[in-house]
Amino acid sequence: MQLADWPEIKPEYLDADLEARWDKILTVRDEVAKVLEQARREKMIRSSLDARVELYPSDEWRSFVTELTSEWPMLLIVSQVSIASADAEPAANAVESEELPGFKVRVSPAAGEKCERCWNYSEAATHDAEDHAICPRCAAVLAQQGTK
Repeated sequence: MQLADWPEIKPEYLDADLEARWDKILTVRDEVAKVLEQARREKMIRSSLDARVELYPSDEWRSFVTELTSEWPMLLIVSQVSIASADAEPAANAVESEELPGFKVRVSPAAGEKCERCWNYSEAATHDAEDHAICPRCAAVLAQQGTK
């Protein structure tokens, strides 16, 4: 098995635009990870799911970042992400990116209750019959499965 060659990549699977998009996502993710690690060292959060991330993108990155507004929590593996408006003044403790000039990131503890199923924090969490905090996403999944 370990002596086998890697499979050949089919040319039709290559997509330069998709690759460029993922490169940008990973660049933002790397910058956020640095700030998350700093927040961990300072004992502000224990894990990335304990975090709320505020992005202050530069003009160059704003349209790309806002395209993915709803996907950022999943991509960054955090509970909450907000994207500041173009005229918003960055918070005093926002950290300027090393790789993306003008791009700032702020990490704070996530608001709301921790979902006992997925561990994401949600301000809209509800409680099930056993008084477990459940986020809206997990509540929908459990309802679909017929579990409450």
